[in-house]
Amino acid sequence: MIIGIRADGSKSKGMGHIMRCIAIATEFENRDIDIIFITKEDKSVKDILINNKIKNVTINSNDLDDEIEEVVSIIKKYNINYIMTDSYWLNYKYLLELRMNVEKLICIDDNNICTYPSNFIINGNIYAQDLNYDVIYKDTKLLLGSKYTILREEFRNNNEYKIIKKSVENILITMGGSDINNFTPIVIESLIDLNLKLNVIIGPSFSDISELENIYSNNPKVNFINNPKNLKEIMIKCDIAICAAGSTSYELASLGIPTILIQQAKNQANICSKMSELGIAISLGDFSDITKEMISKEVISLIENYDLRIKMNSISKKHIFKDGIKNIVDEILNNFEFK
Repeated sequence: MIIGIRADGSKSKGMGHIMRCIAIATEFENRDIDIIFITKEDKSVKDILINNKIKNVTINSNDLDDEIEEVVSIIKKYNINYIMTDSYWLNYKYLLELRMNVEKLICIDDNNICTYPSNFIINGNIYAQDLNYDVIYKDTKLLLGSKYTILREEFRNNNEYKIIKKSVENILITMGGSDINNFTPIVIESLIDLNLKLNVIIGPSFSDISELENIYSNNPKVNFINNPKNLKEIMIKCDIAICAAGSTSYELASLGIPTILIQQAKNQANICSKMSELGIAISLGDFSDITKEMISKEVISLIENYDLRIKMNSISKKHIFKDGIKNIVDEILNNFEFK
């Protein structure tokens, strides 16, 4: 049995789709199902897939009509049975052609971007049930909401949660795998005068950070952590976090860490809105509207409000499920006859 995964990533657009597909792929591989990633040519993506020992092939088309021909040829060449997509680039016509060339089509979606001709639609975002999906096939199954949240392996299948202290000493800063808007320096500068330890995550696809590291190389307040393999352990030691509103926001919520969200891309708006509405996190809005003074003010306010941090921790535990990927794979295996 072979599942193909059609997803992309880059330094400019981020690595969220690639990373969450790797998380699902790992669960399938743990159940002896082979995986092949189908991606556009990108060195950063290639390196990540190689490091995770995942088989992958690249496509070169820049037009959807050309691309579907290329992908269909890959499906036939590798005898791919089922295909999973995770891309804003694809449309109904493309997906329908895919469905006609595989046994089953599985689509990961964040924002109900088209009418899906899929057997499965997966949206593990906390706002997913608000999107009113319109399906055209009776066999389409919707896996929506935080029961299906996609978390990396280190955040799953454990009962570890942050214990909230009255004093705040450590802040986590993480602006995504590539920090597409180079917003990390803004966050550091907004907090550098506070009596806090700043733990700054440098993602695997960051652009050159040497200048940033040189500026703060002798500052004991700033701790740069380059592409950590033990991110959960680093997170749990921090008292609050400032985070891009992508997949990492769910990882922080799964640990109950009070978090301030910054929208780095349009597709993160719904996460900011829903997590703020539910009281899981505080949203500052779009990065382009955020000043250093706004960040500093919000952080100081959260530090001083111990009761709010306790409440955010408690609400996160109620809304974020840690076994979302297991639930996804179970649903697929239980509904499809794998060969």
